[in-house]
Order: sequence, then structure tokens, then C-alpha cells
Amino acid sequence: MGLLVEYIAELKELGEERFALAHDHPVLVREEDWDDGTPAFQTEVFSKDEMLQKLAAAKGIDPSEGGVGDVFPITKRKGGAFAERIGIGRARSVDVCVFLAKMSKYHAYVTETDGSFAITDAGSKNGTKVDGELLEPKEQRPLTDRAKVEFGPYTFTFFTAQGFREYLKRRSSAA
Repeated sequence: MGLLVEYIAELKELGEERFALAHDHPVLVREEDWDDGTPAFQTEVFSKDEMLQKLAAAKGIDPSEGGVGDVFPITKRKGGAFAERIGIGRARSVDVCVFLAKMSKYHAYVTETDGSFAITDAGSKNGTKVDGELLEPKEQRPLTDRAKVEFGPYTFTFFTAQGFREYLKRRSSAA
């Protein structure tokens, strides 16, 4: 996982061609609804924006460069189970770990066939939606660039590798 502004900075530094070679996989981007609703110990209270600003500052990134959000590369973890799919969930052993309270340990998985992607709900407790439509457990649904994917209450945007580069270019030029 990384921050959106880190990817924007890397795109600027490497240029589009070298960035494309380094990031030839789809991603899930989560920019909103950061609070997962679980109480946590904290010594100081920050708003979502303040916390994201502090995260960016700690990494030496100017947060005005297009926004700060979570980016989850959809890639296979080295040694991960189920070679034919990329697992998504809150367990550290899945390929894409999204550590949020209402995510199932193994919530869903993504498969690729001839450059096209699909997502399947793995029987999660809080469900998976694609563009607002709830998937039945074990139901597979095609993913298109910019599809809205919901894991329980958490909303992400799915980007193909090319779609993500285009999105980053638009975000960086808007800053």
C-alpha cells in the first residue's frame, strides 16, 4: 500500500514510460471514508485531512500535489496461496491486505484473463458490490476501469494500469 501523492511524485520523477514498466498492474484507490468506525487509542485527535497531511509531511511529500489517499496494488504476494487469483482481505497473509475492521479476513479475489479483470466475493460477511450491485457469494463480476468496488462499507475505485496512469496525470496537473 502507498499514498496517492507518492505515486504522483514517482510518475513525475520517472516519466510515464518508466513508471508504466514499474507499475504494470491494476490498483484499488481509496480516497474517502477513511474512518472505519472502530475505536482506537489516540493521544491527539486529528481530522482525516489533518492526519493525511501529517502522513504526507512525514514522507516529505507536498500534499497539494493532487491529494492523499490509499493505493492498493493488485498484485500477487510472493509465496501467496491460490496462484490463479489475487486475494483481498484484512488478514496479513492475503495478497492485498486492507486492514479495516469490517473487511473479512479473505473478503474477495481478483482474477485476470487475457488482460481483463474480474472480482469474486469469497463469501464475506459484509458483502462486495461492484458499481452498486451486490455480488452473491462466489459470484464473479467483470471489473472495468474506474469501477466502484465496495467491500462492506468501504468504497474503492478500481483502475487498470493505464487508467491509473491517466488518473495520476490528471490529479498532478490539477494541483
